[in-house]
Amino acid sequence: MLNSTFGELAGWQRVSAQQEWIDQNLRAQLPGAPTRPAEIEQRVVEGDYGTHYAYSLLSFNGTREEPSSVLSVDYATRDGSATAGTDYLAVEGTLNLYPGEDQAVIPVEIIGDRAAEPDEVFYLDVTNPVGGVFPGGAVQLTAVRTIVDDDGLF
Repeated sequence: MLNSTFGELAGWQRVSAQQEWIDQNLRAQLPGAPTRPAEIEQRVVEGDYGTHYAYSLLSFNGTREEPSSVLSVDYATRDGSATAGTDYLAVEGTLNLYPGEDQAVIPVEIIGDRAAEPDEVFYLDVTNPVGGVFPGGAVQLTAVRTIVDDDGLF
């Protein structure tokens, strides 16, 4: 016996074959995403409500062994004095740089509020490079972002 009603349809689609298209189209929709290191804001004003993005820009400056290879790194946010879920939305995942790409952004959403508090920081750790290496043989790169309070006495 099937548990369905008249007119319902279901289907499965493997999306991994379209992952490059999905990633590149999602990146293209990010508002104000930087395209050069000089455009990265180290200090981001939190705002009073909603969320907005703090970006990190990952660049690959080497030569690919195989021009058609996909490069990747893993990334995850980490609390400093800022707290995930209160001050920013935690993210983690794998960033792929596809053939023809040498940079991509990692967005982190900053949560606006009206509480007077000191400026706070959070970290974005980048690890596990596949298809390349970090400068100087490093095993982890870390970006620091400061959330600037715009609400009060500090």
